[in-house]
Amino acid sequence: MKKFFIAVLSVALFAACNGGTDPKAVDAQKADEAAKAQAAAQAAAAAAAQAAAAPQVSPEEQMATDKGLIDQYVAQKGLKCKNTSSGIYYVIEKEGKGTSPTENSTVKVHYSGTLLDGTEFDSSYSRNKPAEFPLNGVIKGWQEAIPLLKPGGKGKFIIPSSLAYGPRAMKCQNSR
Repeated sequence: MKKFFIAVLSVALFAACNGGTDPKAVDAQKADEAAKAQAAAQAAAAAAAQAAAAPQVSPEEQMATDKGLIDQYVAQKGLKCKNTSSGIYYVIEKEGKGTSPTENSTVKVHYSGTLLDGTEFDSSYSRNKPAEFPLNGVIKGWQEAIPLLKPGGKGKFIIPSSLAYGPRAMKCQNSR
């Protein structure tokens, strides 16, 4: 069976900005985001080509597979999760204060992204610098999960493949 990219994200939200930022800083940030978006688009195109060559699984079958893998992960880790109607499992580890970000907010977060087997695929912690980005420019799972936090809050989000990085086959064992 093909393994899909289920993301486990540990996130600390520092700030959610809805405007009032320095235009020069915004322009520099947009240029940086455009370069990152271009690199991500190239990686996504390569992954899509790889996924197209592999046997296809229906979205319903993948949702059921993801749910089973996530349920197993949650049970093994002893997590007391809540879940959204779309299938994101989450634990709010620290409540923040203030207003939650919206889809149109720019957020500043520190995060670590891993597969279910613990393999880290991205981390702002390893770069020693929080990431700042417009929430409407990232994966659907982040768009739904980050607004569950308030500034200063911290949480763990387990995002199914359909809301994360889609049908990118993984070479590691993510079903442990």
